[in-house]
Amino acid sequence: MRTVHNAASTRASILVIQPDEQVPLGRFADWLTQYGAEVTVIQPFAGDDVPSELHTDGLIVLGGAMSAHCLEQFPWLADIKALYQRAAEAHAPALGICLGAQLLTLAFDGEVTSNAPVGPEIGVVDIAWTPDSADDAITKGLPESFRATSFHYDGISALPKGAVLLGRGDRYEHQVFRIGHAVGVQFHPEATPELFRSWCAADVIQKPELAEFFEQSMQLVERNDDEIAMHAATLARNFVAALQAAPRMQRHEALP
Repeated sequence: MRTVHNAASTRASILVIQPDEQVPLGRFADWLTQYGAEVTVIQPFAGDDVPSELHTDGLIVLGGAMSAHCLEQFPWLADIKALYQRAAEAHAPALGICLGAQLLTLAFDGEVTSNAPVGPEIGVVDIAWTPDSADDAITKGLPESFRATSFHYDGISALPKGAVLLGRGDRYEHQVFRIGHAVGVQFHPEATPELFRSWCAADVIQKPELAEFFEQSMQLVERNDDEIAMHAATLARNFVAALQAAPRMQRHEALP
């Protein structure tokens, strides 16, 4: 199914790829349009084709329960990686979220470990900016450290050559990175507490031994949501601002 959030044609346009029915655009849907973007969502799990070329000003790839390595079961994951490469060639800003960040990593020859040995990172994660983030457009208005909602079992084990680490965590170091005009975030800035609770409810069926852990994680997310939402909204605003600073026909230099 194809979903379009209509807005004025003069606004920056974003193509959003949603790999998983259970991982929608969430709170980003309202924020992106509020900050000045026109958003089109395609859902390859529902039969939408991933385009071979990017015809919008920017690209967002959301998360999903599948591994970034599951190309045989989900062959369109390879198409998403190819689209990241086309976006890079067009100097188009891109944002990869969780699975989207892992696909961005693989698209440029980084490494992603399935079922990472340190275990799942589910709940609230503390992100600390690195010195390289000081002048980056994506960090504007965000504090030196901030909390975010996290839900992943796989991890980015090596960044692509030329990528810059912008934010790190204690358990998973590669939380925010930039490669060219693309930014990957391992956490879920789009997730509401309701979405997070639905993910826990789905996973506890397969992992009943983690029921108490999931419940504690849900409570932590809910208690911290005001802070989490404030910082996630800033991230969304910064991404739209990056699009507006790089008009489609004038992308010749890297963004700050």
